[in-house]
Amino acid sequence: MYLERADEDYKKNGTLLTTSEVKADTLEKLAETVYSYTAYPSSAQISDVAETLVEKYPCLREPGSFSGYYAWQQSIKYKMANYHTKLRGFGVLR
Repeated sequence: MYLERADEDYKKNGTLLTTSEVKADTLEKLAETVYSYTAYPSSAQISDVAETLVEKYPCLREPGSFSGYYAWQQSIKYKMANYHTKLRGFGVLR
């Protein structure tokens, strides 16, 4: 819901969303969703997820980035590694 409102603001006045709390929540949801499809996504799959995220929510686009989603791509990659560690701590192995 927050992303939809931020996206509306972006469409109205070009404001990019830079809230770290939203990024953390978004990365957590992405990790859960990606993990439900594959525990170890390839670099291409992670890139596709980041690209799709920014296409759906342009307010998340990165200023100064050639692709507009490179930092998202890196964040998703590291979040997936941290997500595996978190699950291992709970005794969940896949």
